[in-house]
Amino acid sequence: MLHIGTEKTGSTSLQQFLRQRSEVLQRSGLWPAWCAGLESSRLLATVCLPPTDQEDDHLLALTDGSPAARADLRRRLLTDLRQELTSLPPGGRLVFSSEHLHARLRCSDDVQRLRQLLLEAGAGPVQVVVYLREPVALAESLYSTWIRSGRTDRGLPADPADGNIRYLCDHPATLARWRQVFGDGAVQARLFQPQALVGGRVESDFLALLGCPPGAGPGAAAPRANPSLAPWGLELLRRWNGLVPRRRAWQRWWHTKLENLLLRLARGRYRMPAAQRARYAAFYGPGFTELVGREFAALPPGADS
Repeated sequence: MLHIGTEKTGSTSLQQFLRQRSEVLQRSGLWPAWCAGLESSRLLATVCLPPTDQEDDHLLALTDGSPAARADLRRRLLTDLRQELTSLPPGGRLVFSSEHLHARLRCSDDVQRLRQLLLEAGAGPVQVVVYLREPVALAESLYSTWIRSGRTDRGLPADPADGNIRYLCDHPATLARWRQVFGDGAVQARLFQPQALVGGRVESDFLALLGCPPGAGPGAAAPRANPSLAPWGLELLRRWNGLVPRRRAWQRWWHTKLENLLLRLARGRYRMPAAQRARYAAFYGPGFTELVGREFAALPPGADS
């Protein structure tokens, strides 16, 4: 089972849940994978990056970027994956959860490298699950993430057709890319809206897809992994980013202190300026509405709003 994100759809919460409840999940036949990193499984995406990618931070942290080093990294992951698959009990299912699979593998050739790796390891059949968020809300959440990572942007790119934004928000293209490689029936889309999720949460929805009993799911009071900041808190953090870049350890320490304080005092939700929001809605709205009608026809009224 590959959970590939997308970004800003509760992936961190799901990964923390899979790690914390791994023993309970194993009794239901679900085994969170450890060979690519138990928390975010980023290594699975890293070894499938195109050969032309020489700047990925995770790749450079693990290798010198040379073809030989990259090939060795892939061989080691392949060995560990084979071992983990072999150790599964009869009927057991191995699950990877990583939004990096969507974020880093940006064309069909990249996804094909992933499929080839899984085939060489003896994995199969492979099921892919992808959560899709309404593009305007996704873009607004991305702005919050950018500021909390240290950027000083005053807002998202004004043009909704910006290459990176369009890649993240073009959900029909995402489905087409992954279905081209794994097949239509192997890729299941889910709508990231509380009304559309089983139990109103991505953790319980994901387990329901796997047929796990309700008792394996999260407690009702489990906190969000990445709570949002109100606009005034984000603006304060944005200005702080400009004054104190996150280059040295003491600077990063102060950023952590300020962000933790704001998370206590400034919880809320950022919204783009009205004119910018209208441009994004006009650019992405029709395609998203068509996708919802095609992929999620059984949703209750208003679940896509």
